[in-house]
Amino acid sequence: MKLAIWLLLILALSSIVGTLIPQEGPGVHLHLSPGLLKVFNALQLSDFYHSFLFLSLAGLLGLNLLVCTTRRLPSLVRSVRNASSGGIPANAHRTEINVAGEDTGSTMLKLEGIIRYRYGKVSREESSGGVTLSAQRGRHKRLILSLAHLSILVIIFGMIAGRFTGFDAYVELAEGTSTDRAYLNSNPGVVDLGFTVRCDAFKADFYDNGMPKEFLSELSFLEDGRTVQQGSLMVNHPVSFRGIRFYQSNYRVGYDARLNVVQGSDNESITASAGKEYMLDDQVTRIRILRIEDDFMKMGPAVQLDVSGPDSHGQVWVFKYIQEISSAIPDLFTRAPQFNPGRFAPFVFSLDGLTHHYITGLSVNRDPGGVIVAAGSLAFFLGIFTALLIPRKRIWAECRDGKISITVQPGISPGTPDEEILHILKEVNGELR
Repeated sequence: MKLAIWLLLILALSSIVGTLIPQEGPGVHLHLSPGLLKVFNALQLSDFYHSFLFLSLAGLLGLNLLVCTTRRLPSLVRSVRNASSGGIPANAHRTEINVAGEDTGSTMLKLEGIIRYRYGKVSREESSGGVTLSAQRGRHKRLILSLAHLSILVIIFGMIAGRFTGFDAYVELAEGTSTDRAYLNSNPGVVDLGFTVRCDAFKADFYDNGMPKEFLSELSFLEDGRTVQQGSLMVNHPVSFRGIRFYQSNYRVGYDARLNVVQGSDNESITASAGKEYMLDDQVTRIRILRIEDDFMKMGPAVQLDVSGPDSHGQVWVFKYIQEISSAIPDLFTRAPQFNPGRFAPFVFSLDGLTHHYITGLSVNRDPGGVIVAAGSLAFFLGIFTALLIPRKRIWAECRDGKISITVQPGISPGTPDEEILHILKEVNGELR
């Protein structure tokens, strides 16, 4: 029991770590020094409640509770089955009954009936020294408390099950795009969802000062190319599909670039998105869109390209207002050749403009242990609440040397021992009349 108390104290103190340190994945701590970041990652402080340290402490607590409960369970079961109250404690309240005109044997039989009516099952022990009646009310209380303690094991099992069979991930979707995978938060990796989720539309409402008032994502869930379920995803209103929950995490503005590629007398137009790769008309040169900025270095819209051809490979920034910029800085292309739109001859790139769209950020979570934890928590609170409502009282009635005595030791009860015995004496006197 002392070990359990220490483990509970350590768990409570360690929970402060998970409260004070942001639990949003390791990337949130990249501003730390390399040495400190290494410590954070080694101790899994970015995901502390799923860390090996926290789960080990919880596992030790569960093992301790299991051992303690297993040791006590046989005696608890015997106490439930047996109506006997055991030995009379020294602090119990004892009162003797004066019997006039009645033999003690008849009085004990009547007293046994009264106790059975008030307490239930009665244990009767006869010996050469006399007769002892004993009973107890609320004898299930200790067993209920032990079962409530065992429900903590269910909670710990649910935590461990969620750690090793669930995941926390993140994915971004532009309007009209879909994916069948998400990116894990706790460590680099990709999880296969087993289905496709598509963002059909994103809606945002703003206050007058430009702050977002409300935003939501219209999602469709597809299997084998067929829409199975649709739902509106809002902040604090998740959508579930196939045991996986989707939460509206955030959003950002993305851009598509309208590029022109001139090769001699040929002019090619491309609507490009960040991260995408495009083959030019010559069928040997590829461009990859690295970045799209709406105001790069305060020089207006710009796109960074990675150009790969048979004779050249490199990067170039394409500005919408390159003529104005080069006029203001005559030696721009000499000082910054990566700003020269004709750097990779015979191609000359130009930017007509940008088209903005919303990109919704979704938190993706699967926690099979969540139901187990909820069931264990419910069982724990119901057990504690039920045990508090069940008062435990014990009573002994003894007949020795021609004298009858009643001893009562109540548990949590609004009455006092004197009042308990007073009620019994009134019923005894009523029976004796």
